[in-house]
Amino acid sequence: NLDIPRDCVAGEYTGTGTLTVNGASIKLEITAKVANVEIPVEPTPRSAFGIWYDYVRESEKENMDENTYRTYYEFLLSKRLTPTGLLPEIAWSTLDAFIEGAVEAARDPRVTAFQAADHVKSDGDATELLTALMNKNLELRRAGETDIDLFEKLMVYKFDEPGVNGIPFDTIRNYDKKLYEC
Repeated sequence: NLDIPRDCVAGEYTGTGTLTVNGASIKLEITAKVANVEIPVEPTPRSAFGIWYDYVRESEKENMDENTYRTYYEFLLSKRLTPTGLLPEIAWSTLDAFIEGAVEAARDPRVTAFQAADHVKSDGDATELLTALMNKNLELRRAGETDIDLFEKLMVYKFDEPGVNGIPFDTIRNYDKKLYEC
């Protein structure tokens, strides 16, 4: 995993690195060929890469700290992969924190989508969330930030397999209607 600075001149670069596993270290010679191309900051495909933070927590166990989720999130963004949702401390927090996280995601050219599902458990939640996003959009426009649209990157993933497990289709129709109204 090499991070090549955006202003790096094309050419072949050689250096050394140390690989340490279980206390044993070896020196390695590393060669990287940098091409004369520039990859845009903003990914072209409007998609999201599913990351289940519960599995990150289970896998990392004793290695978990307050930066672990952000490390995974930023790593994916550095590889031009947008994580499905906002960071757990934002997505699983209050509605206000989610709205501020949505603004941050809308401003970040590396982010192509973010999921709203964590705050939508019922028709009432959908109305509250979508109304809050709409109001924040209007507030941003009144403040002169007309280039930000919180709905542009919003990924609505309300239900997996609607009609199954008692989730009625009417709930999905109501959610869709509210999204259209906003």
